[in-house]
Amino acid sequence: MNMAGLQRSLSQRMVKNYLMLGADVRVDAAQRQLQETVEHFDASQKALAGYAPTAEIKAALAKVDATWAVHRQQVEAKPECSTWPSPGVCLRRTWTPSWTKP
Repeated sequence: MNMAGLQRSLSQRMVKNYLMLGADVRVDAAQRQLQETVEHFDASQKALAGYAPTAEIKAALAKVDATWAVHRQQVEAKPECSTWPSPGVCLRRTWTPSWTKP
């Protein structure tokens, strides 16, 4: 399987479960699947690093590792939506994926 494609799929699953947590939808299942997905992404990222054939690719993967470290902290922190009028408003205001920041 294409590991980069797998990671793309895993990142989408993380966001889905994060949004479910923020909206208090199936919280136990979302939390469990989120943690499993984070662990799977982490393992696949480490595997990719082990296959890097050149210094240039290793450097690119090191940048991904740095971004992933920040993103992992964000996605593992449950959004606090209690002060917002709706979960959608809360999610738009409390979380910006690290990969969208300049």
